[in-house]
Amino acid sequence: MEQDEPEITELKEIEEDFKRFRTIQLNYRYKTNEPPELPEDFPIKSGRDREIYSCIIRTAMHIGIEHDDIIEYIQNVRKEKQEEMQDTREYLILKAIRDLQCNPTLGDAPEEISYADIAEYLGWEPEKRQKMGYVFKKKLMLKTKRKTKGSVVLLNDEKNIRKLKSLNRRYKL
Repeated sequence: MEQDEPEITELKEIEEDFKRFRTIQLNYRYKTNEPPELPEDFPIKSGRDREIYSCIIRTAMHIGIEHDDIIEYIQNVRKEKQEEMQDTREYLILKAIRDLQCNPTLGDAPEEISYADIAEYLGWEPEKRQKMGYVFKKKLMLKTKRKTKGSVVLLNDEKNIRKLKSLNRRYKL
């Protein structure tokens, strides 16, 4: 590892603070009763947010501190992430795939959609089309195939089906 700049000058003091905080948390856990479980009708019902923030919310409930600010913070962060994701190329491509899959002019659920069809649907210029392969393979991690008419996304591949379902849930499509 390389040394980062600027170097932390008071590393000993910070390490001592971390040790003290860790000791306080451990003592709290072992010297008190188990904090209450979050009820099923709690505003954060499931998912990664509940997993990450449940411990601090449970501790706040146990101590008797209001936890509404924590919930509001979680909801604001979730909205910001969602808004950021909707401005990306990945979101636009996934939306185009979903729309083209349901498009009656292509017939019943096509087995593949070409990059050209997606770019045409989105109205992208040639310079934006060049980055589509990178988005499919590196960002979305979808299986594609090179054919004589150009690259296509395989919609009948099992891994792609699962990945598209997952991505559609993630991007709220």
